[in-house]
Amino acid sequence: MIASDKETMGTRLIGLKEICAHVQRGEKTVLRHIREDGLPAKKVNQRWISDKLLINDWWRKLVAAPDPRNSESIPQMAPPKNASSAIETL
Repeated sequence: MIASDKETMGTRLIGLKEICAHVQRGEKTVLRHIREDGLPAKKVNQRWISDKLLINDWWRKLVAAPDPRNSESIPQMAPPKNASSAIETL
C-alpha cells in the first residue's frame, strides 16, 4: 500500500541539511551512511531528498542487526529524533 500525500505530509526531508538535522550528524557522516549503510536518501535534480519515516525504519533495522565487525557491538550512533519510543519496544 502506498501512503497518501496526507499521510506523509510533514515527514519529507528536502536537502542534505534537513537530513543531517534529523539524524543529528554532519554531512560527511550522512553521505557515508547513504553510500555504505543504505540510509534511504536519493539525489533528485541536484538535491537530496528523504523521509523521516524511512530513516527511522532504517535506524531500527540498523540497531537490530548485528555489527559485522563485532557481533556483540551496537552502532555508536544516536537514534534520529522521534525514534526513541520505537527503539524501546525492540
